[in-house]
Amino acid sequence: MLAQVGNARKSLKTLAKYLTEAAKAEQSPPFLKHLTN
Repeated sequence: MLAQVGNARKSLKTLAKYLTEAAKAEQSPPFLKHLTN
């Protein structure tokens, strides 16, 4: 179970990084911009 939590946290961290990079590049679709605002 702890491994699953660790993997989930890593996945969320990766997703957050991706969203941040996409927002910086101004290439994210409107729904992603809405999520990052």
